[in-house]
Amino acid sequence: MKFVILERFDLMRQVALILSILFVFAAILITLPTSIYAQSGPSNPTEQQMTIDAIVQGYFQQTATAQAQLGEAEPNSLTATAQFNASVQNSFNQALTATASNGQSGENTITAKLATNQNANIRECPSTECQVVGSIRPNEDFMILLQEGEWFLIQWSESQILGYIYSPLVVLPPDANVGSLPTLTPSPAPTNTPLPPMPTPDAALTATYEALGEMVQPKGNGYYLVGIDILPGKWESTGKGSGCYWERLDQYGEIEDNSYGNAGGTVTVQESDYQIHFDDCGTWVYVEGREKVLSADATEPKGDGFYTVGVEIAPGRWRSQGKGSSCYWQTTDEYQEINANHYGQAGGAIYIYPSDYEVEFEDCGTWEYLGQ
Repeated sequence: MKFVILERFDLMRQVALILSILFVFAAILITLPTSIYAQSGPSNPTEQQMTIDAIVQGYFQQTATAQAQLGEAEPNSLTATAQFNASVQNSFNQALTATASNGQSGENTITAKLATNQNANIRECPSTECQVVGSIRPNEDFMILLQEGEWFLIQWSESQILGYIYSPLVVLPPDANVGSLPTLTPSPAPTNTPLPPMPTPDAALTATYEALGEMVQPKGNGYYLVGIDILPGKWESTGKGSGCYWERLDQYGEIEDNSYGNAGGTVTVQESDYQIHFDDCGTWVYVEGREKVLSADATEPKGDGFYTVGVEIAPGRWRSQGKGSSCYWQTTDEYQEINANHYGQAGGAIYIYPSDYEVEFEDCGTWEYLGQ
């Protein structure tokens, strides 16, 4: 009888233990969804905020990498970089707050294009004094994230560049709502060491070409991108050979105009050109805007070569003293279009008009001036 009672007691204790375990498990099941929901439920930030947050995080990772590579940079450069980072961090904090408070998800970015047909600079902060961090070509899309005064903070999708662009350079789609963009208090531009003042231009010149930098420096053989490596305008060859070749090309590599022959002539690089190629023409110098002053020897006899009308050769009647049958001469306008030309017997006369820009003589003997 005693053994039966003990067996029943053990059985009841086991049942109670099992019930306790089941009760605890049930309690866990009841509280678990709430805990999971609390951890994985929707957060307050909007899609726009999360997008900007991800971009900002990537940007500052890139900034940290760039700073790490400035091992031997001047202290002033590192100070300016630190000031810029602090300014941008403050701006983005404002941006995230403004974006989260307006409650609009995915509607606070605008896809836009340039309003110009030239490249536009992207700067590291909203000022023309800030460093250029990239450029955008015409007809390329970019995303406007924020507005700060007269500047837009943009992301260029192709290169992931993040920076500022001046708003008048941007054309917006018809349905764009600029008012939906978060607006920031303009951040101060980083303090940079002021540049030394530019020299006073010579009032006798129509422009100070030296101030245009590398684009107006003399050019040798090679390819030059117009508006980047070389300035549009008239360029004059100083070479003396007979194998000079130049060509003006469009963006697809198609020839707009070209010439092969004696060096010493002029080529007018046009704004619509994409690049220009020089080969075996000697050094090219920029002569656009050069004042036309007739040289003292402008009426003296001339041999083979190119001569600028009104500068190196006087307008009027000129006569060839040659005897050969392969005489060639031509007069051209400022765009190298032929006004008049001749190939054949030497010994004839030509009239050079004041409206001609340049004249070329080849294998015609000596030319003598006969007057107006």
